[in-house]
Amino acid sequence: MADQLITGTTLIEDKRSEKGEIWSISGSAFIPNEPDVDDVSYDNNSWGEVTANTDNIWFNCPVNLPQGAIITSVIIYGNAAATAETYTLLRNGFAAQTAETLATGNIGTPNTTISNATIDNSSYHYWIRTSTIDTNDIIYGAIIKYRF
Repeated sequence: MADQLITGTTLIEDKRSEKGEIWSISGSAFIPNEPDVDDVSYDNNSWGEVTANTDNIWFNCPVNLPQGAIITSVIIYGNAAATAETYTLLRNGFAAQTAETLATGNIGTPNTTISNATIDNSSYHYWIRTSTIDTNDIIYGAIIKYRF
Protein backbone atom coordinates (compact mmCIF):
# COMPACT_ATOMS: atom_id res chain seq x y z
CA MET A 1 0.00 0.00 0.00
CA ALA A 2 1.25 3.43 -0.87
CA ASP A 3 2.35 5.84 1.84
CA GLN A 4 0.12 8.81 2.41
CA LEU A 5 1.37 12.37 2.61
CA ILE A 6 -0.47 15.28 4.18
CA THR A 7 0.03 18.71 2.65
CA GLY A 8 -1.90 21.39 4.47
CA THR A 9 -5.25 19.70 5.01
CA THR A 10 -5.15 17.53 1.86
CA LEU A 11 -4.29 13.81 1.99
CA ILE A 12 -2.18 12.74 -1.01
CA GLU A 13 -1.14 9.19 -1.88
CA ASP A 14 2.52 8.72 -2.72
CA LYS A 15 2.50 6.40 -5.77
CA ARG A 16 6.30 6.12 -6.05
CA SER A 17 6.50 3.04 -3.84
CA GLU A 18 3.91 1.22 -5.96
CA LYS A 19 5.32 1.83 -9.43
CA GLY A 20 9.02 1.96 -8.57
CA GLU A 21 11.71 4.16 -10.03
CA ILE A 22 14.45 3.67 -12.61
CA TRP A 23 17.96 5.10 -12.79
CA SER A 24 19.84 4.64 -16.06
CA ILE A 25 23.19 5.69 -17.47
CA SER A 26 24.84 5.31 -20.88
CA GLY A 27 27.96 3.28 -21.57
CA SER A 28 29.88 6.48 -22.22
CA ALA A 29 29.78 7.17 -18.46
CA PHE A 30 31.88 4.06 -17.76
CA ILE A 31 35.49 5.05 -17.00
CA PRO A 32 38.26 2.60 -18.00
CA ASN A 33 41.28 1.75 -15.88
CA GLU A 34 43.32 2.33 -19.05
CA PRO A 35 42.17 5.74 -20.28
CA ASP A 36 44.58 5.81 -23.23
CA VAL A 37 42.68 6.83 -26.36
CA ASP A 38 43.98 3.74 -28.14
CA ASP A 39 42.54 1.40 -25.50
CA VAL A 40 38.87 2.46 -25.58
CA SER A 41 36.45 4.10 -28.01
CA TYR A 42 33.52 6.25 -26.93
CA ASP A 43 30.55 6.74 -29.23
CA ASN A 44 29.12 9.94 -27.81
CA ASN A 45 27.51 11.05 -31.09
CA SER A 46 24.98 8.30 -31.77
CA TRP A 47 24.79 5.44 -29.31
CA GLY A 48 26.52 6.56 -26.10
CA GLU A 49 28.46 3.32 -25.71
CA VAL A 50 32.05 2.43 -24.89
CA THR A 51 34.12 -0.24 -26.66
CA ALA A 52 37.30 -1.91 -25.43
CA ASN A 53 40.00 -1.82 -28.12
CA THR A 54 42.31 -4.17 -26.22
CA ASP A 55 41.98 -6.95 -23.63
CA ASN A 56 42.00 -6.59 -19.85
CA ILE A 57 40.20 -3.25 -19.49
CA TRP A 58 37.86 -2.90 -16.52
CA PHE A 59 35.42 -0.05 -16.12
CA ASN A 60 33.93 1.92 -13.22
CA CYS A 61 30.71 3.91 -13.31
CA PRO A 62 29.39 6.19 -10.55
CA VAL A 63 25.89 5.47 -9.24
CA ASN A 64 23.83 8.37 -7.87
CA LEU A 65 20.55 7.26 -6.30
CA PRO A 66 18.34 9.25 -3.92
CA GLN A 67 18.78 8.90 -0.17
CA GLY A 68 16.63 6.08 1.23
CA ALA A 69 16.01 4.39 -2.14
CA ILE A 70 15.86 0.60 -1.91
CA ILE A 71 17.56 -1.09 -4.87
CA THR A 72 15.46 -3.92 -6.34
CA SER A 73 17.53 -4.87 -9.40
CA VAL A 74 20.63 -3.99 -11.39
CA ILE A 75 21.71 -4.85 -14.94
CA ILE A 76 24.52 -3.80 -17.25
CA TYR A 77 23.84 -4.06 -20.99
CA GLY A 78 26.48 -4.95 -23.55
CA ASN A 79 27.04 -6.75 -26.83
CA ALA A 80 26.99 -10.56 -27.03
CA ALA A 81 30.75 -10.84 -26.43
CA ALA A 82 30.51 -8.74 -23.26
CA THR A 83 27.97 -11.13 -21.69
CA ALA A 84 30.85 -13.46 -20.78
CA GLU A 85 32.08 -10.76 -18.38
CA THR A 86 30.72 -9.72 -14.99
CA TYR A 87 29.69 -6.56 -13.17
CA THR A 88 29.60 -5.70 -9.47
CA LEU A 89 27.55 -3.03 -7.70
CA LEU A 90 29.63 -1.70 -4.80
CA ARG A 91 29.50 0.84 -2.02
CA ASN A 92 32.40 2.37 -0.15
CA GLY A 93 32.26 3.95 3.28
CA PHE A 94 33.52 7.51 3.55
CA ALA A 95 35.05 6.83 6.97
CA ALA A 96 36.24 3.23 6.62
CA GLN A 97 37.18 3.27 2.92
CA THR A 98 36.18 -0.39 2.67
CA ALA A 99 34.34 -1.48 -0.48
CA GLU A 100 31.35 -3.79 -0.02
CA THR A 101 29.72 -5.86 -2.77
CA LEU A 102 25.96 -5.28 -3.04
CA ALA A 103 25.28 -7.36 -6.16
CA THR A 104 27.13 -9.14 -8.94
CA GLY A 105 26.16 -10.82 -12.20
CA ASN A 106 27.02 -11.38 -15.81
CA ILE A 107 26.65 -8.45 -18.19
CA GLY A 108 23.22 -8.76 -19.78
CA THR A 109 21.71 -10.58 -16.79
CA PRO A 110 19.72 -8.75 -14.11
CA ASN A 111 20.41 -9.36 -10.43
CA THR A 112 17.55 -8.93 -7.96
CA THR A 113 19.43 -10.17 -4.89
CA ILE A 114 20.85 -6.97 -3.44
CA SER A 115 22.57 -6.86 -0.05
CA ASN A 116 22.50 -3.58 1.91
CA ALA A 117 19.92 -2.40 -0.63
CA THR A 118 18.93 0.85 1.12
CA ILE A 119 20.92 3.85 -0.14
CA ASP A 120 22.74 5.78 2.59
CA ASN A 121 24.43 8.72 0.88
CA SER A 122 25.58 10.19 4.20
CA SER A 123 27.89 7.22 4.85
CA TYR A 124 28.65 5.67 1.44
CA HIS A 125 29.24 6.36 -2.24
CA TYR A 126 28.15 3.81 -4.87
CA TRP A 127 29.51 2.58 -8.18
CA ILE A 128 29.51 -0.27 -10.69
CA ARG A 129 32.70 -2.07 -11.72
CA THR A 130 33.08 -4.55 -14.55
CA SER A 131 35.46 -7.46 -14.70
CA THR A 132 38.14 -7.17 -17.37
CA ILE A 133 36.56 -6.55 -20.75
CA ASP A 134 38.12 -7.93 -23.93
CA THR A 135 38.79 -6.44 -27.35
CA ASN A 136 35.57 -5.40 -29.13
CA ASP A 137 33.39 -5.90 -26.04
CA ILE A 138 30.88 -3.06 -25.80
CA ILE A 139 29.06 -1.62 -22.79
CA TYR A 140 25.76 0.01 -23.78
CA GLY A 141 24.72 1.19 -20.33
CA ALA A 142 23.15 0.24 -16.99
CA ILE A 143 19.75 0.29 -15.32
CA ILE A 144 19.08 0.17 -11.59
CA LYS A 145 15.50 -0.21 -10.40
CA TYR A 146 14.54 0.99 -6.93
CA ARG A 147 11.62 1.84 -4.69
CA PHE A 148 10.98 3.87 -1.56
